[in-house]
Amino acid sequence: DTSDAPFQIANAGTAYYVNDASTTDNEYTTVAGNNSNSGKRQDAPMASLTALVRAYDLDPDDTVYVDTGAYQLFGNVLINSADAGVTIRGPVGSGHQAAINRGNTNAGSYGFELNDADGTTLEHLTIFGAYDGVEIYGGSDSVTIQDSEIRTNARYGLYDTAGNISVLRNAVHHNSSFGVHLTSASTAVSDNAVYSNTYDGIYLTNQTGVA
Repeated sequence: DTSDAPFQIANAGTAYYVNDASTTDNEYTTVAGNNSNSGKRQDAPMASLTALVRAYDLDPDDTVYVDTGAYQLFGNVLINSADAGVTIRGPVGSGHQAAINRGNTNAGSYGFELNDADGTTLEHLTIFGAYDGVEIYGGSDSVTIQDSEIRTNARYGLYDTAGNISVLRNAVHHNSSFGVHLTSASTAVSDNAVYSNTYDGIYLTNQTGVA
């Protein structure tokens, strides 16, 4: 892999950790996050998901654990070919959320921006306050978006113009245009709750495997 971003020097391993300023209802970390931490141990989480992704060269076997809490983004979480295949996972316990607020609904402001990000997985995340919650393009293939809530974005909840993706068991609601807008073939669109979006809940073209 190659990356133009600064690198952290830390222990080996495939797990990375992010936490906000609280340890309430935490599942993965034991202390508050701080961007001076390595993000490589449960007792040394970083505070910013964007900062962690920019600091490390992530690989297909890597998982970023985003703990219960509220996260304000100050830029798109960009996953490109250098970090393709990473899994970004929020908390799984009942009532627990990793609430990721882009806080900018201007065009080009996305919660997650996947460009040539083959094999990337986003799961158990709450994504809101963006132009598009998740934007997938650049030939990104075999992407999975699952078990997440994507809501109250200024245009689409999820917009894909890339390759085969799987959209599974998500709640996509109260977005100001389409909830899910897919314009390339998708491996699976299944078991999603899509409601209260301004236009079509799910807009599909050239699709297979839809349930």
